[in-house]
This record gives sequence, structure tokens and C-alpha cells, in this order.
Amino acid sequence: MLRWLLIFGLAMALADEAVAETQVTTDSLRLTFDDSGQLKAAIACFPACVGEGARIQQFGDDVIIGFNGGGSGRWNRAKNHTESHYELTFSRGSAKLTWRIPVRGYRLELEQAGLSGATLVSGESFRPRDAAGFGNWLEQSRYVVIHEGGAQQLGLEETDVEEQTADQWVGYRNRYWTLMAGAPVAVTARL
Repeated sequence: MLRWLLIFGLAMALADEAVAETQVTTDSLRLTFDDSGQLKAAIACFPACVGEGARIQQFGDDVIIGFNGGGSGRWNRAKNHTESHYELTFSRGSAKLTWRIPVRGYRLELEQAGLSGATLVSGESFRPRDAAGFGNWLEQSRYVVIHEGGAQQLGLEETDVEEQTADQWVGYRNRYWTLMAGAPVAVTARL
């Protein structure tokens, strides 16, 4: 009986390690990555996450930046920390994601290889509560696509799926915060 309990305990410990999340905490960011390198949770704080008067924004509810083509299976994870950045690398076969997170600031850098695309998701936590009158107009959340120097905005609640070309940035915003992804080449964004 004791032997079965030990085997069960070891199996549970290995299962917990396989789905372990990686958390990075800086002065202005609280980030959580799943075991395949997807950004699962992001909280941004201004001017910092500690102290009085901090403004805090959660950017999603489940997966904020996910990747297509990663498949299932165990991913290898490597961490590095310098004075200016945290670096996380997730790899499995030909798929590789490398995140660079600044110790101070908000601009994350990402290099990916072997994956067919990415998905940006705003959750309900990013969207403001309904407001009355003029406040409702100010509090709208919108998709933003920047292409050939122009910016196009579409409401998050619009039901028609649109494809847009973005040669600079694509993302979403609310009144105070923005999550934008920039690509080195033009991409097709499906909103």
C-alpha cells in the first residue's frame, strides 16, 4: 500500500512539473507564461506596482498572446536575467519562442520560429464597465491596425470578422492602455 502511495505521489509531482507556469515580476509588469511560452496573464502598473496611487490594468483572462502550430508535448524552458532584461526561451523540436522582458518599462520583445501564427486576445477584464452618456464613448475598447501610416479602429463587440493587413502594428486598446504587436513584415490580422 505504501509503495502505491509513493508511486502516486511521484506521478502527481511529475504532472505538476509538466504544466508549471513561469512568472516574471518587474517594477511595472506581472507576467505569467504557460509551459509552451504562451502569455497567459499580464498585469501592467503605472507608475509602479507598489505604492499609493498605482493604476493597474489586467490585459486578459486566459491566453493573451497564443501561438498556432506549437502542438502538444513537453517544452524545454531556459531562463536568463541581466541588469536590463529577463529572457525566457521555450523550445520543442523546431518551435522556439524567446521573450525579452525589460526590468523597467513595458515593451516586451518576442522572437518566434517554427510556429505558423499568433493570436492576441483581450479578455473581459480589459474591457471597461458600461458607462452612461459621454463616458460610454470614452471608455470604448477597440482593435487597432496600423498600415501604410494610417490607423484603423474597430470595436471589439463588432460581430463581422474582418481581415486587415498590418505592416506596422496590430492590437487593441482601451481609454488608457494599449497592447500592440509589431511585425517586421506585413501580416494579415483577422479581427
